[in-house]
Amino acid sequence: MIQRLLEWRPIKFIRISMGLDEAVVVTLISRIWMILRGPLNVFFIVHFMTLSEQGYWYSYLGTGNMLVFAELGFLTLLTQYVSHEFAHLKMSATGEVTGEPYYLQRLYSLVRFSVKLYAVVIPIAFVALSVAGIITMPKTLEHSNYLFSWVAYAFSFSTILWVGIASSVLMGFNLVAPVQKMLFAGKIIETLFTWAILMLGGKLWALATGVFANLVFSVILLGYLYQNVWRQMFKTKIEGSHTWWKEIVPLQTRYAVSWGSGYFLSQWIVLLTMRFYGAELAGQLGLSMSLMVSLFTMAGIWCTTRGPLFNMCVARGDRQALNGLYRQSLRQCLLMFALGATVLLACYRWLFPVLHWQHRVLSLGLFAILVAFAFASTLETLWTTYLRAHKGDPYAPLLAIAAGLMVLVLMETSHFWHSFTVMFYGFCLVRLALFVAQGVVFYRSRLTFEAEAFKTVA
Repeated sequence: MIQRLLEWRPIKFIRISMGLDEAVVVTLISRIWMILRGPLNVFFIVHFMTLSEQGYWYSYLGTGNMLVFAELGFLTLLTQYVSHEFAHLKMSATGEVTGEPYYLQRLYSLVRFSVKLYAVVIPIAFVALSVAGIITMPKTLEHSNYLFSWVAYAFSFSTILWVGIASSVLMGFNLVAPVQKMLFAGKIIETLFTWAILMLGGKLWALATGVFANLVFSVILLGYLYQNVWRQMFKTKIEGSHTWWKEIVPLQTRYAVSWGSGYFLSQWIVLLTMRFYGAELAGQLGLSMSLMVSLFTMAGIWCTTRGPLFNMCVARGDRQALNGLYRQSLRQCLLMFALGATVLLACYRWLFPVLHWQHRVLSLGLFAILVAFAFASTLETLWTTYLRAHKGDPYAPLLAIAAGLMVLVLMETSHFWHSFTVMFYGFCLVRLALFVAQGVVFYRSRLTFEAEAFKTVA
């Protein structure tokens, strides 16, 4: 259905001029749904939860994002490594991977290594996430309801990492479009279950129920549609040994630093707002930042969906194709951000007052500042995709320093000034300094890659 829509003449003209392949279109539709889901979520939250419960809702989400310390960029790393192996292989009509035995053996061992690793990581993540939520969140709700709803959410949210493993492997085969379709369907299932539980008075239980429904649906669908791939990955005998641990750990360590730092750079302010300034202000900040995430992730679709292509260009040493892909992605990311930001600010100015939602988000001035940082995040996403395609992460030390500085600034401003506005501006200053530093690192790294490629050709 989507493919027929893409071939419709007016759509085809727009698609070709903007570089809209099927993967981008599917992901774009998914992101648009996520953006539309935001205001719809607000409707259900406003009608079925109090403002204080809204604060807990976003604190649940913020604490749940601590799961980043379990994943720590491994799923991105897995897609990257699978792409580098798959650059020398191909997918047959029967749904099996074919090609040189050497690369097939490496691929089998890589997938099995990942599964064994996460068989240990996921249970640990569940226990750690449950304890973190119980310790950090205020117990102002009825205790048993708080305890069980949070543990249920922690279980669903940590277990769904299995879906991440499967989809990361498939996207490494450049099956971005079909995987995005399935992930999109899973998100719809999750959203519908979440809304249903909210309507039935489930309140905070809605989060756990929605994620669990997504988990069950995605596992069944991914397992059934790609059963030939999984049978090949896990039943084929592996000859020889492949030391993935030694090969992956150095880069995984840098990814871990980046992902862990990212939590403190984006989520820490919401938890501190909850602690020092109350659930209502935390709810306003959480909703505003969730809209910003929707904005820059939508704008970044043109680079995130092409991550496997960036990886394959590097694996094949095709610098011309790589640079062309980067320039094209940059133009399209900036265009989509401009369109998205215009629509979002227009909704804030004219639609939110009509719906009486203006008190559910930050003031216009602070909201506009977050839009500016969403622009910075769009560029950072593209820069990171380009750099990591080279099996490196030069941002890791920089992000670690910025995360430490962010924690220090937020804690000190809250302690000495007792003002959310002052804390927010401190957050902005750290993010601005980080953006400038990342731009410098990207420019220098790109020059280095080009110089090394020139020496290789010469």
